[in-house]
Amino acid sequence: MKKKIFEKGLPTLDFIFKNWPRSKYVLKKYVTSRQIRPNLFILSKFCLDELNYLGRTPLFYSLEKISKICSKNLYNNYHNEHHFKAVLIFSFLIAKNYSLKNNEKIILIIIALAHDMNHLGKRLISAPYHQEKKTIKDLERIIFRKILNHKIWKKIEKIILKTYFLDNSISKKDNLEKIILKSDLICSVIFNDNVGKVFTKRLKYERQLSDSTESLFINFKKNLENKLPISDKLKFL
Repeated sequence: MKKKIFEKGLPTLDFIFKNWPRSKYVLKKYVTSRQIRPNLFILSKFCLDELNYLGRTPLFYSLEKISKICSKNLYNNYHNEHHFKAVLIFSFLIAKNYSLKNNEKIILIIIALAHDMNHLGKRLISAPYHQEKKTIKDLERIIFRKILNHKIWKKIEKIILKTYFLDNSISKKDNLEKIILKSDLICSVIFNDNVGKVFTKRLKYERQLSDSTESLFINFKKNLENKLPISDKLKFL
């Protein structure tokens, strides 16, 4: 099967994975740019194709609706459609190091795409998990009846709740949780410190924090390094 290019001027996702980390800087402009709006549905399909996902189920077609909703996050300072494209790509890259079941692949891409769906743009400090619970409620309306498995839905809920920025634990047993949480974290610091500080500044505004961007970035990177075991096959830092 011929490998497809997901964005003009870039190589295939398969090429980026096989040439990592040298290919990291090929992605830099695409991931950090906010000039060109990404087609999240097309990107989601490419990620699934490269993961060798089989089938076009009702759950698969729900990706189109989720993508349209996520594209409306355009004006959010950090949690916008560009954040979603970054998490999608890094979820794919990390997932290539795992042997996922077919149904896990579609669940992975749905969570990577929808984990901050309908984000408010600013964190409500007085209401922990408010944004995550809102995302879960919105996503439930779209896919719950298409899953037909309560256990899988509870797994999706759990992972989305754990994307709350003060929740520091990552499961050692749940591969989907490991992939999503690592992807959500690394997309802010993956390229270099200057890029990381730009993202940190956006998060600082969103969370209404008084700390300096410099100190926030140092603490964030230190926290991330503690979460990524040295044994990871795919090195990000």
